[in-house]
Amino acid sequence: MQGIRIDNRGRMHFSLVAAAPKWDVTIYRTDDKTCVHETLDQFKATGVVTELLVKKQARSFEKLAKDKTDIKIGPLPGRRLTNARALYEYIPLGKYAAPQAEDVIYTVYKLPTNGGIPTKYLKRINGTDWLSGVKRDGSAKTYITTQSVDMTKISPDLFVPPSGYRVAKSVQEVLLSKDNRDASGDLDVFFDSNKSPRKPQ
Repeated sequence: MQGIRIDNRGRMHFSLVAAAPKWDVTIYRTDDKTCVHETLDQFKATGVVTELLVKKQARSFEKLAKDKTDIKIGPLPGRRLTNARALYEYIPLGKYAAPQAEDVIYTVYKLPTNGGIPTKYLKRINGTDWLSGVKRDGSAKTYITTQSVDMTKISPDLFVPPSGYRVAKSVQEVLLSKDNRDASGDLDVFFDSNKSPRKPQ
């Protein structure tokens, strides 16, 4: 895999593309036609949201695993790592993906990649939810789940950022739709919003 594309289907509805040889990262949204360009190093330093909202977890799950099993994930060789509280599955990079793709995934999701492409991460959690106050002792949390993995030919155009979009002042401006930006300025704290627009060098 010499490129990566992430289409966020959650509340923020952003897309991200990066591809060889430079691996510059473009984050954009189609409704507002806004975008932000960063080098991969810039993106790794800032990420998408601050750790106030999403805490970065350790990159490796290996030391936490008690049992390690070779499995098949779709047509590809994978690994399953488990302990008393978690189940984690991933596809080692091997010949299937460039290290830069793993860099992007870890920077976006801040979850263990184990040096590969994570496909499932389930964990039993304890404590009280900081927002709702609900106790979650022993409840299951799904961080990642993958519906299917297939080998298929795709067009390189899938990794090309759109042209003609307005370069936004910050990642925050891209991630929040115009309606949400107009409705509230209180979300600034969750994003690194004090950055000036960046273009690839």
